[in-house]
Amino acid sequence: MDPIVPILKRHAARHPAMTIQDYVKLLYQAAFGPRHFTADPTLDEVLDYLIRELAGTPADTQRVIVEEIGDGYVRVPLECVHAELVSTDELATAFYRSMQRPIDIEAARATFTERLALLSDLIRDGAIDLPAEASSAYLSDYLAQGIRPTHHSLIYNQTDRPHYRVIHKDDLPKGVPLMENRVFVKPTRFKGIDNNPSLLGFGCMRLPTIAKDKPDIDEVLAQKMIDEAYASGVTYFDTAYPYHRGLSELFIGKALKKYPRDSFHLASKMPGWLVQSRADAEKYFNEQLAKCQVDYFDYYLCHALGEENYKPYLIPGVMDFLHEMKAAGKIRHLGFSFHDVPDVLDRIIHAHEWDFVQLQLNYLDWEFQDAKRQYDIVTGCGIPVIVMEPVRGGLLATLSEEAVSIFKAAEPKKSVASWAIRYAASKPNVMVVLSGMSNEEQVHDNLATMRDFHPLDRDDEAVLKRALDAFLKNRTIPCTACGYCMPCPNGVDIPRMFRIHNEYALRKHKRGFIADYEDVSPEQRAEACVWCGECMTHCPQKIMIPERLAEIAALYQSIKSEGGMGMKIVNCYRERMDASRFIGRKYDDSNRDATGGFGTKWGEWFDGGLFSPLEKLTIDTPEGASYIGLMRCAPKFQYWIGVFCPAKTAVPEGYESLDFPAIDLSVSWVKGKQENGEIYGAKVHEASVAAGRAIGLEQVKEPWYFERYCEPRFNHKDAAGDIILDYCIEIATEKAR
Repeated sequence: MDPIVPILKRHAARHPAMTIQDYVKLLYQAAFGPRHFTADPTLDEVLDYLIRELAGTPADTQRVIVEEIGDGYVRVPLECVHAELVSTDELATAFYRSMQRPIDIEAARATFTERLALLSDLIRDGAIDLPAEASSAYLSDYLAQGIRPTHHSLIYNQTDRPHYRVIHKDDLPKGVPLMENRVFVKPTRFKGIDNNPSLLGFGCMRLPTIAKDKPDIDEVLAQKMIDEAYASGVTYFDTAYPYHRGLSELFIGKALKKYPRDSFHLASKMPGWLVQSRADAEKYFNEQLAKCQVDYFDYYLCHALGEENYKPYLIPGVMDFLHEMKAAGKIRHLGFSFHDVPDVLDRIIHAHEWDFVQLQLNYLDWEFQDAKRQYDIVTGCGIPVIVMEPVRGGLLATLSEEAVSIFKAAEPKKSVASWAIRYAASKPNVMVVLSGMSNEEQVHDNLATMRDFHPLDRDDEAVLKRALDAFLKNRTIPCTACGYCMPCPNGVDIPRMFRIHNEYALRKHKRGFIADYEDVSPEQRAEACVWCGECMTHCPQKIMIPERLAEIAALYQSIKSEGGMGMKIVNCYRERMDASRFIGRKYDDSNRDATGGFGTKWGEWFDGGLFSPLEKLTIDTPEGASYIGLMRCAPKFQYWIGVFCPAKTAVPEGYESLDFPAIDLSVSWVKGKQENGEIYGAKVHEASVAAGRAIGLEQVKEPWYFERYCEPRFNHKDAAGDIILDYCIEIATEKAR
């Protein structure tokens, strides 16, 4: 793989405002350095220009991030001068030296051209989120006009304010801190740890799967994720005997086989619940070594210890065997993961000599499940903590709308999940924070967080407290979806029931709750629970599972009895839409959020000001100026956010478009409350289709349909708190016009 690929991906993660123009500029600088074909300034001219640019550059010393762009070159921000890390003369001299470096122009041209093709492939494959068609057109036009330097795009200039000099690493002044674009490794000297692993650990419990609710791993995608993490400096990989029903260890053994054994730290765990003798411990340990294709484990854990799960390790010979394996070098560091109350932890940690402990630690459980006391117990013993469930099984990546808005107001460009990762990583005695990554987006987000890691400060902690207080207004079930309660003897899908409940508790979308609940087969629903209590013996969170399932079943019956919940069609008519161009961005099923919809994407549009460049382009009618959620289910589902514009409107950079001929629409006015989700979903679609048919309007085969947020009827509530959403369906055009 060309080393430019991870660099491009890192820049994509760090600078989401980059357009195709900015990527071309980066690749040009990597190939040619600061050299321009005709420019050949003197050192005095270089210095003079630098002084003038510095005068107009904000003294933002928090932006001192020296970024690698490839082939030995880096971008040195002018903030380094403001931060007094380097003088103006030193920076000008370093830049001038890099300009004088000899370059094989023809070789540079060839490399640059090849990387433009590589960039196009990355965009086409979705590795870099840019519109493929528009990007391809830009690259074709660029090459047709000849290879040349280019400027940053307007949007990138506005959002990232780039002021830097491209300098070769060998020419860097000594005071400039070179960031190697690798995830952070804590410099702390932890007791018994000679070589600290990366602060971010890759958890292999929730790898991407081939099919929903099946354990089989999508090995192609998972390998890609592992490779990207490894290339970015992640060195800690965590698996266990039961993960993916035994497939996780097999996969990670294959995935890491191509890398030098001393370049990563592998952790796995003894399945103590299967151990009844020393011979069992030996059997499972050797089986795990074979499955992982290694001769030793860097970190080996007694899995999920608590009052009950600790008992197998009291069997004569079991702990002796583990200590023998450590003495033989087959276990480099011996520890345990823990799921119980602090008093049990205190007893276990003092019963043997341990090198580390893995705790569930996050800003919800710090007080909620007394993680603070557990952390203090381990820290008091002088051994490091490895953190599991920092995002609480994904719960802290979504939260409530109010909590999310608090985080976004403080750090608009940071994900909600990154706050949880940083919280755990900020604890001084935390050596590794595990994140169970299921998709590339999570990998990119975690890498971005941990490359540019800085602990929470007081202001950050205040923001986090406000967000947590807002979140705790909702009654959620503290399930992490670990699956230890499964399989249920009576067939109930317990984690799924809890997930559906928690999504409703956070968002209060009744119709979404009913739809999600009824999507589960009857034998797997909450009401199928027979109160046998088997699940409770395995739950690390000590949840009163049968009681909570009974509450969920009652909640379903209560909401179901409300019937239509107020939504109704108050108007339906035919509307002619002239030929137009829809401009926006395209999404698919993979972009759905935890609710199954695209609310997160709409939030990105409003938070990121993505509508602003389009508003002046819209059709000059109340309906035409509306924001649109455009959908089509066949032949393949697609969802667009954007606006309708006059035909042939120029498409702004960073957007995509669809051209529509003149079409007829069935327009239904859906009246109801937005807060509970009743004006959205399948029921609304069905009611709108029926309303159209009642007046002779029949939808076409494979229709487009869209939600139109029309001012003022959508944004202004009536006395009952209701608003009106336009729901539009493409219908057969009238024969006589």
